[in-house]
Amino acid sequence: MATASTIPITDTPRPVGLSQDRAILLERDIVEFTDRIFDQATTDREFEKLNKETYRLMRYLDGEHWQGGLRRGRNRPVLPSTERCFWDSVGLLTDLALDFQVKLWNKQQEFNEFESLINSLVTHWVYKSGYEAAQYDIILYGLLHTGPCKVQWNARKAGGQGDVDVVPIAPWQWAAIGSGTNPQDSECILYFPVVTKDSLIRDYGRTAMRVECDLDYSSGSLKGQFNRPGHMGRAQWNALPQTLRTVLGQKGGPSASDVMYPMSLKKEFWLNDPSRNETSRTVTVGPADSNGEPRVNWAYRVEPGEMLYPRGRVIITSGGVVLEDQPNPYWHSKKPFPLYRPFRVPWKLMGSLQMKSWVQMNTIIDRVLGGMQDYLDSVIEPTLVAPKGALPPADWDALDPGASGGKIKYNNNAPKAPEFMKKAEFPIAAAKQFIDDVRREFEMASGSSAIQQALSKKQVPGSDSLDTILNSRSLPIRVKSRALASFAEEAGEMVVSNMLQFYTVAHRVNILGKEGISSSDFRPVYAQGIPAGLRPEEFVRKFTGTCKRDTILESQKAEKKQLALALAKLGKLSDRNLFRALDVSFDFDQNKMEMLEEARLKLLVAAAAAAAQGKGMGKKKS
Repeated sequence: MATASTIPITDTPRPVGLSQDRAILLERDIVEFTDRIFDQATTDREFEKLNKETYRLMRYLDGEHWQGGLRRGRNRPVLPSTERCFWDSVGLLTDLALDFQVKLWNKQQEFNEFESLINSLVTHWVYKSGYEAAQYDIILYGLLHTGPCKVQWNARKAGGQGDVDVVPIAPWQWAAIGSGTNPQDSECILYFPVVTKDSLIRDYGRTAMRVECDLDYSSGSLKGQFNRPGHMGRAQWNALPQTLRTVLGQKGGPSASDVMYPMSLKKEFWLNDPSRNETSRTVTVGPADSNGEPRVNWAYRVEPGEMLYPRGRVIITSGGVVLEDQPNPYWHSKKPFPLYRPFRVPWKLMGSLQMKSWVQMNTIIDRVLGGMQDYLDSVIEPTLVAPKGALPPADWDALDPGASGGKIKYNNNAPKAPEFMKKAEFPIAAAKQFIDDVRREFEMASGSSAIQQALSKKQVPGSDSLDTILNSRSLPIRVKSRALASFAEEAGEMVVSNMLQFYTVAHRVNILGKEGISSSDFRPVYAQGIPAGLRPEEFVRKFTGTCKRDTILESQKAEKKQLALALAKLGKLSDRNLFRALDVSFDFDQNKMEMLEEARLKLLVAAAAAAAQGKGMGKKKS
């Protein structure tokens, strides 16, 4: 990683009215510096190897790796167990109902209400922001090996009011340099999606009009394609295989007019920068007005000798143009890229390729089953062997060796009579036992094995028992579930921090009505709820999010509910805590008032009935 002296500085004090030539040279230095980082990250041998394995697994799931015309014994699909296990894992992980709760530590006196306020905002955000769809994509990428995402503030959401956004990232569009197993320890995190030039202009204004687009990306392939030569028609070009396109195609050829939406690789660099303010005056880092006052709540003032980028630095380039060079805008001071790794190992950043072992075992099963089917096909359609010239060509083409009662006439001058090719007897019993052994090990990675074993019993267990069997036997699912809870905690804290930083009073009132106003709000501006004298980074650090570990698996929830009911019967648990344990979402106070009203009505009815029967009246004095 480059040191402070080698990183080009753009936010440090410089003479007013920087010349155009100096600005061009500075932009070129930044682009060259970031391109070296990009090349180092993407040409890494482990990165390339992992991407190749990922593409291979994706082709396996889509069935695109099979070659047509081969015998089934040569790895043609027979039993798609990998696909079934993959979607079983997706179904189990997406069905988890994680209970994410925000806690405020070291509570300030007038800011205690923020805890319940933020919890209400987070609940609304999960249901309205499309987070479930984003988490679905993250889980799918994670089951390949790693599911990264970006937690960012999107000013276009909520009708232009802005909202927190979680963007799923494909693992081949993300890289880190100088990290162990925690991405926050890395020197630089790179995110490089392919975007249209029009979207860059909308996001970064006129600066993006200078972006030079790449036709390889404009053609719709992440890996690039060769363009159609001018003398060849489009239909003829599309019919060619990829090998011929590579030979006949032109790199950056004359087909630019075919591209309606040119595209480019947008490169984001979230890096550490130890640069300091080496001048003798206070400077503003981030957008500022003519007097040097910050115009946004993430800009700040830096005194002489202090670090210019205490939260880190963000450089965004595309097509040879620097689109943005600013400090990390988020108060949580983290690189906004939480990772979902179903199987994390301590010797690398990316998750483990569990599907690789699935594919290997599935290939064995397919080969054995395919060989068995080929053997049966050879019995049904035996192979006929005859000397050349024994039969006329027309008769040979029309011959059906497997036809019942068929007759074959051959030339008397042939060296020998036609005969059926003999094959060794297929060991069906041994093959079946072998397949069962492999399949048993294969299905241990999914919950389907536990369900099948439960259903094979004489007495089918109930739903609670089935959940217990499933969750106790499917240990890999337990590991994936806990990893998902850890991911939700990391991403959730970033979401909460962004809400505290960017939600105005208008945001909260629009979502929660009058309940969105707190006692600390005086003006509808960003982050007005910060106590006086408290730095933004310290304020958001007081809020932490946790997923209750007893809400990850359904069997654990059932055990907790049974224990709560037993304690309530013994009088050791209040009604309010009982409903909390049962996770019943309704207004407890309203329910209590309704129950009191019903009890009062029952007493009045009972008193009226007793009065009508003359009961309850004292004896008259004589």
